[in-house]
Amino acid sequence: LPAGPEALAGDGGAAHALPAPNDAGADVTGHYAGGVTRLVAFVVDIALAGGAFTITSGALSSALRVLGVPIDGSAAGGVALTAALMLWLLTYWWASTAVAGRTPGMALVGLRVVTRSGTPVSGRRALVRVLVLPVSVVFFIPVLIGFAFDRERRALHDIRAGTTVVFDWGD
Repeated sequence: LPAGPEALAGDGGAAHALPAPNDAGADVTGHYAGGVTRLVAFVVDIALAGGAFTITSGALSSALRVLGVPIDGSAAGGVALTAALMLWLLTYWWASTAVAGRTPGMALVGLRVVTRSGTPVSGRRALVRVLVLPVSVVFFIPVLIGFAFDRERRALHDIRAGTTVVFDWGD
């Protein structure tokens, strides 16, 4: 079985082909990413997105107080804050995946989201992937079992979006 998508494992002279054997990372670039590396990237992304949201919402709240705008501390305010956080996370994952094919956490550990054939992921596929991601998190154990037996190591959100995650340390 191939270690990665055809466009990445193949020669073909394409820009997405594996690097030459003397390049750093050539032994893993283009190979399907494993669960531990993907989990590390996810935890880093949660920390980065959560920290950025906390700083931004705190700064906005302070600015509104200085301007004399009342801040809603009721349950409705909590619902609005939760909705804002969900929108923030959706934007964080979708925009970074659609534009760069990876989130900052994925870039840190050398991962990239590609289609099953190894081509760059479209904005639509990135959106489907991000919308199904919470289902993968909620049903972690069944998804983990499926992940363990899938030769491409795809989680539920990857299967639904037609994507896979590979190692990519760049040029």
